[in-house]
Formats: sequence, C-alpha cells, structure tokens
Amino acid sequence: MEDAEKIQYSDTRRIIVLDIVEQRETVCAIYAHMRSRLAADDAAGAGQAFHIRHRQRYLDLFDALGSNRPIAATRFGEIANGTFSLSDAELILVNLDGGTIQGYPIRFVQDGGGVWRIEAL
Repeated sequence: MEDAEKIQYSDTRRIIVLDIVEQRETVCAIYAHMRSRLAADDAAGAGQAFHIRHRQRYLDLFDALGSNRPIAATRFGEIANGTFSLSDAELILVNLDGGTIQGYPIRFVQDGGGVWRIEAL
C-alpha cells in the first residue's frame, strides 16, 4: 500500500484456522476415556484425562467413590454444547435426573505439550 507521498507500507498478520469439529471430537474422546476408565474401576486411568495441576484432586475423589466408581461413570452425563478457543473449551454436560435435565460445566485446556485435558468437572 502506498500513501500520497509514495511511501510503501506493509503488514503481516498470522491467521489460525480452527476445526471446531475436530476440537469437539478430541475433547469428547478425552471425556469418554475418563468415563470408560471409571466404568472399568480404573481410577488411575481415569485420572490421566485431567490436567496435572488438578489430577490429584480428582484421584482423591475417585478413591473416595471406591467400588461405586462404575456407577458414578454412568451419571456424569453427555457433552451437549459449549465454546472453544485456541487453548481451552468450556462445555456443558447434561444429565436426566428424575425427569429434569441438569446441566454441569466441564472445562478442557491444553497442557504444556498441547494435549487436551480436563481442567474442571
């Protein structure tokens, strides 16, 4: 681009294109893995789905569930809707409870290696 004095200017912009479908499939797979590990009574395996900063808190919760882990796995609900950014996703889990639909937040973030993990449930 030139101005009135014939001075040329240029600018460089970086554009990142996100594939929302791919991101959704990725976080849904992480959530499904966590639930399947709980259903198999594998607390340590389920814990791998969580970000390292919060993993121990959820492992403590899973330990407290004891032999009820497989039952708990069936009650977490399904991912319904939410928002994505480059490094996090905030979604809603929905569950039918006594004829009423309940919604609960779930948050995913990318860890230092770029792997998506559950940050909060």
